[in-house]
Amino acid sequence: MTKSKSTPAPELGPAGKKVAVPRRETANFAHMGMIIVDSLGGIVCADREAELVLKRSPGLLKGCRLKDILPETAAALSPVLTAARESLSLVSRELDNHLILAKAFSEPLSGAAVSIFEMENEAGAGARAKAAIAPHYREIVEASPSGVLETDKSGRIVFMNAAASLMTGLPANLAAGVLVSSLVEKNYASDVVTYEVLATGRAATRMVHYFKTDRRVLITGSPLFDPGGALEAVGVNMSDLSELSDLKNSLDSLKLAEKRLKEELEALKSGEGGEREMAAESPAMKKILEAAEKIALQDSGRILIAGESGTGKGLLAEHIHRKSSRAEEPFIRVNCRALPGPLLEEELQRRLSDASKGDVGPYSAFRGTVFLDAVDETPPEVRERLLSLLKDAYDRPPDGKEAPERRGFLIASMAGDPDDPAEKTRPGPELYRFLAEFTLRVPPLRERREDVLELSRRELVRLNRRYGAEKTLDPLALEVLLGCDFWGNAPELLNSLRQAVLLSDKPGVGECLAQILRRLEGNGTGAGGHRNASTSQLADDIAETEKRSLEKALDRCRNTREMAAMLGISQAGISRKLRKHNLPLPKNRRGKKENNGKKENNGKKENNGK
Repeated sequence: MTKSKSTPAPELGPAGKKVAVPRRETANFAHMGMIIVDSLGGIVCADREAELVLKRSPGLLKGCRLKDILPETAAALSPVLTAARESLSLVSRELDNHLILAKAFSEPLSGAAVSIFEMENEAGAGARAKAAIAPHYREIVEASPSGVLETDKSGRIVFMNAAASLMTGLPANLAAGVLVSSLVEKNYASDVVTYEVLATGRAATRMVHYFKTDRRVLITGSPLFDPGGALEAVGVNMSDLSELSDLKNSLDSLKLAEKRLKEELEALKSGEGGEREMAAESPAMKKILEAAEKIALQDSGRILIAGESGTGKGLLAEHIHRKSSRAEEPFIRVNCRALPGPLLEEELQRRLSDASKGDVGPYSAFRGTVFLDAVDETPPEVRERLLSLLKDAYDRPPDGKEAPERRGFLIASMAGDPDDPAEKTRPGPELYRFLAEFTLRVPPLRERREDVLELSRRELVRLNRRYGAEKTLDPLALEVLLGCDFWGNAPELLNSLRQAVLLSDKPGVGECLAQILRRLEGNGTGAGGHRNASTSQLADDIAETEKRSLEKALDRCRNTREMAAMLGISQAGISRKLRKHNLPLPKNRRGKKENNGKKENNGKKENNGK
C-alpha cells in the first residue's frame, strides 16, 4: 500500500490531467465540509458545512448521486470505486475558491470520503490579517516609540501620534490642520521633508533639530498614493537620535578635553604658558592690531580677515575674542576646508545650537565667537544654505522681540586680497558681502621684516625649553632671516628654525639655517632664500623673467582668469605677482584696446554682410 504522505497529491486540470499541487498553495486552506459516498457514487451522508458550501438545505444531499453535485470529482473517483481499492488522494477545483480532496477506501466498506476546503491566497490571507488588525490600528500606532505623522497633499497635518508630539513639542490635539511649513516659521523645527516628497513623488530623509524640545530627529517622508496612482498624502516616520547625538557630543567633549590637557602638559614640559600672541613689531601689524582691538570693543560684528596662508589669521581672530567682553563665552572654530559641504552645514548648525544655552529659537542666546577658517574654500553648492544659516544665527529676531539681537562675533578668513575684485568672488559675492562688515588684511612676513625677528626670538626660546638646548641667533642667522622672503610665511620660518636647533652643532644656528633655506629654495619647496652674493643675481634674473612673462600675458589677456590659464598658476597668484612687480590689472591695460578691437571686428562683420 502506498502512503499518501510520501507522494504529492495529483490535481485534475481542465482536461482531467493530473498535476502536482504546489506546497505553498496548499499550505493556506480552511476545512469547510465532508461528504461520504458509497461504491456506486451515492451520497451516504454530508455535514452541515458541506451543505452550506454546496448551497443545499439540511438533509437534502443524502441519497443524491455525487456526479449530480460534483461531476468532475465523481468522474475521477468512478474508476477507483469500481476497482474497490484504496487510492491516492485526488484533488479537484471545480468549486471557485475551494479545494476538493477525495479519498477512496476499501475496508471495512467500499466508498470514498470527499473533503471540501476553502482556499486562501496570499492576498486573501493579508486581507484577513488587516481586517483583524484594523480595529486596533490606531492603538498600535499611538503606542509606537517612533513618531508617525501624516499630511495631506497641501502639507497640512492629518494625524500625529504621541511620540511625534513629544519629539516636536507640538500638542497632538492641536496638530490637525497645521501646515508643516509653519513648524519652521515658528521655530519648532529646522527643516521639513513633506514638500520635497510632494514635489518629487519619492521618499526623502532629513536630520531635523526640533528647538522646542532640543531633539535631533531623523525623519523619513514617504509618498502615499490613492488606488488610481495619484499622490494624495505623505507619511512621515520619525526616529529620535538625541541620545545618540548627546553621546557623540560627550565623546567630542572628552576628546577636546584630552587634546587641551595634552597641550597644557606639553606647555608645562617646555616651560611655556599663557595665550599665543601675534608678533607685532612692524608698523603694519601694529596698525592691524589697533584696528582689531577697536572692533573688539564693539562686542559684536561680522569680520572678514584676509591674507596668505600662514600669516596668522586664526591668531588674530582669537586676539579679537580675548580683547572683547565675550572672552568667557565659547570660541567656535570651524575648518571650512576640511569638511565636505553637507558635513560643514551640519557641523556649524550643531555647534551653534550647542552654544545657544537652551533659549527658545535657534541660537537666540549665543554670545560667543564663531570663526569660519578658509571660508573661500566652501563648496559652491552649500554657500546659499550656509548664508541662510548664518543670517538666522546673527540677524533673526528671537521669539517675542521685534528687533534682531546682536549675538557676538562672526569672523571668517580667506586667502588673497579682499580689495582685489577677482578675490571677492571666491567665497561667493553674497556671502562675501554679508561677512565683510569689517575687513582686516594680514600682510605676509616678507612685508614685515621686524616681525620675522620677533617671531624667531619667541620660537627659539620655546625650542630651547622644549629640547633643553641653548641655541642663539648669531649675526649670520639675523642676516639670513632678514634676507629671506618666506613665501610659506610663519610655518616655513618656524619649521626651518626647528630643524636648525635640532641639527646645528654650534651654539649659533646661522650657518645651519642658511643651508636649510638654501636647500628649500633649490628644491623649489620654499619661495624665499638667503640673499647672499651667490644667490642674489639668480633671484634677480628670475624676478626679471617673471615680470616679462606677466607683461606678455597682460598684452594678450583681458582678465586675470585668462592670465592664470596662460601662465598655469592661480588667479590669486596672478594678482600677487602683479602687485609684487607694480604692474596694473589687465582691465587697466586692455580696456581701450578691447574696445578698438571690438569696433574693428564689428566693421569686418558688417563688410562681410554687405
